[in-house]
Amino acid sequence: MDIRDRRWPSEVVVLIESRGERVKARVGDVSEGGIKMRSPKLSAEPGQVVTLFAARQSATGEIRWSRGDVYGVSFRPPLSDDMLAALTNGLYRAPTAEIAAHRRSQTTRGRHRPAPGYLATM
Repeated sequence: MDIRDRRWPSEVVVLIESRGERVKARVGDVSEGGIKMRSPKLSAEPGQVVTLFAARQSATGEIRWSRGDVYGVSFRPPLSDDMLAALTNGLYRAPTAEIAAHRRSQTTRGRHRPAPGYLATM
């Protein structure tokens, strides 16, 4: 059974770059592995790579689904603690060192397996 990551509500406006064009999007909810966003000006299809810009940071993700002008974007590796805090207006709190170490030890199991080469860059 696929268990969804914990989600936090959001109303943060971000920039999304797709195919060389940047448009605004409003984030609806956030998890470590993805976001739901609304953008009437974005034209994207599942599988398309996009870049999210927020709080002087960026993250590259993939459109997983779309319904009208609402999109689901997944991020691998997961979003950084700083990006999560920015996208949730501080609702997200970084885990303690003990929890973070446990999460790192779990990255090779199940659906949280990092992309090839990810661990080599750490």
